Amino acid sequence: MSKKMGMAKLAAELADNPEIESRVDQLIDKSQVIRILTEGRLARKMTQHDVAQRMGCNQSKVSRIEDGYDDDLTFGDMKRYLNAVDLEFTMMFHDSSAPIQERTKQLVFAIHENLEQLAEIARSQDGNDQAVEKINAFCGEVLMNFIVRYAQSFGKIQQVRPRALTENSAPKPRQEKLTGSCK
Repeated sequence: MSKKMGMAKLAAELADNPEIESRVDQLIDKSQVIRILTEGRLARKMTQHDVAQRMGCNQSKVSRIEDGYDDDLTFGDMKRYLNAVDLEFTMMFHDSSAPIQERTKQLVFAIHENLEQLAEIARSQDGNDQAVEKINAFCGEVLMNFIVRYAQSFGKIQQVRPRALTENSAPKPRQEKLTGSCK
C-alpha cells in the first residue's frame, strides 16, 4: 500500500466517511511538487524564513507556496525555491502521441547520461579507493534493479502471444552474461 493511499484511507476511517478517501487522494495528487519542495526544505533543516531569505522574498510567500497546490505554483517560484534549498530538477518533454518505443528510448538515453556523469565522478575520485568502491557498488545495485525490473516487464510482455505463434514456435529470449562497471 502506498503512503498516499494509507493517508487517505486513515483520513476516511478517522472521519468515519468512506467518501473522504477519494477527496484526500485528490488533494494529495494536487500537491505532489509542493510536497517534494517542502520535504527538501525539511531534510535540510531549513525554516521557511531561511528559504525566503535565499529566494529574496518574505516568509509569507514561502508559506503560501507550501500551502498551495501544484497548479498555483509558477515555474519561476519553483526554480527559486529549488535553488534556495539546493535541489536540482530535471525536466523531460516528450510528445504524448509519440509511440511508447520512442518515449522509452528517450528515458534510456537520459539514464545513460546520468550514468556517464557517475562515471565522470568515479574518474575524478581516482586514488580514493573507498569512494570508487562505493560508486562501483552503487552501479552494481542500479544494474541489478534494472535487470530485475526489466525481467519483470519482459516476462509480462512475453505472456502476451500473437495468435499465430504457439508455445513451441515462439522465439526464446536470448540470455547473455551481463557485466557492468562505472569505471
